[in-house]
Amino acid sequence: MSDVIRAPAERPAAKKALPGHFNADKHAWVFIEQERGQVHPISWKLMGAGRKLAEKRKADLAPVVIGPEGEATRSAPVEFFSYADDLVHLVADNMLADYRNQSYSMALTDPVNTHKPEILLLGATILGRDLAASEARRIHATASQASVRSENMRH
Repeated sequence: MSDVIRAPAERPAAKKALPGHFNADKHAWVFIEQERGQVHPISWKLMGAGRKLAEKRKADLAPVVIGPEGEATRSAPVEFFSYADDLVHLVADNMLADYRNQSYSMALTDPVNTHKPEILLLGATILGRDLAASEARRIHATASQASVRSENMRH
C-alpha cells in the first residue's frame, strides 16, 4: 500500500539546513577497473560519462585506482590526469593483487567516507556490479544499475 503525505499548511517558511556532510564539496568519482594489469575499457567510457555528469553538477572529476603495489597500479593514474581535474585517488596494497570483494570494498570505503563524493561510477562488469552492491551496503547508499548512454543524461 502506498500513500501520499502532504506537508502541513503551517510549516515554517525557511527550509532547515542540511547536515554538514551533505554540504561537502562536490566530487564525481570513477572507479578504474583493471584487468591483468591493464585498464578495463569500461573505465574509459565511464570517464567520458563522468566528465559530462561532473560538468552538469559543477563537480570535480576524480578517478579511483585500486590495486597491488607495482608499476601497473602506479602508472594507471598518469593515464587519467588529462581527463580528471586535479587528482586521482590511489589505493595500492599487495592484498589487492586479485579481486576479493571484502578487500576491495574496504579499500574503497575509506576514501569515500573521507571525501564523500556526490557520484561514484563503477562499470557494469561482474567486478563492478559486485563491488557496487557491497560498497552501497557499507556506506548506506543506493547502488543503481543505470546506463550511462548520453540520452540518459539529458535531464
